[in-house]
Amino acid sequence: TMLGEGIGMVALKRLEDAERDGDRIYAVIEGVGSSSDGRAKSVYAPVAKGQAQALRRAYEQAGFGPDTIELIEAHGTGTSAGDAAEFGGLEMVFGESARTDRQWCSLGSVKSQVGHTKASAGAARLLKAVFATDEDAMARRIVWNSDIIVRFGEELMNSVVRPALDANLLHTEVAPEVLIEWVYRVLLSFLTLPSNAIQSEQQLRSTLHALLVPVLLK
Repeated sequence: TMLGEGIGMVALKRLEDAERDGDRIYAVIEGVGSSSDGRAKSVYAPVAKGQAQALRRAYEQAGFGPDTIELIEAHGTGTSAGDAAEFGGLEMVFGESARTDRQWCSLGSVKSQVGHTKASAGAARLLKAVFATDEDAMARRIVWNSDIIVRFGEELMNSVVRPALDANLLHTEVAPEVLIEWVYRVLLSFLTLPSNAIQSEQQLRSTLHALLVPVLLK
């Protein structure tokens, strides 16, 4: 996932105190689970069994199991190692359920909307999940593909660049490569693409360049 920026803040209060004071309660933390023991390669190399252990501990503390869960807000980094470990852990724990229907829980990640906001990524996930349950509505996941990128670039060209050229707001001698670079930078500010598909900014630049050249040089 492309990097994003953000900050998130939540007010935590003992449930009994919040109820006593008449506060609006958006969510209640029923259980917390962790499993990191420092034995793995690094924090960037998660293990599915460890993720499953953390989930089991959280459900045990909460007093209920995955059978009743209808929404999982995943970390969803978009990396082959991270996503495989996270999904593998979820598959282990949810696979232990006695439910006969095998698709009862929604899975998503806010990173498709805001990117990976690093230190505030957890807050973004928490806020999305809290508001989703409070409003009883699911936020749609954004998935970018080549067709969407081209359509976005074409719309940007038709609504901004070409009118500016027609109105002589841009020098007519501006090279197409310069316009392509400008469109690239605008697109980059919006795009959230899986990092296992495009690993670096240079690759992203080359991919967008190849996609947009036919559009911009019509």
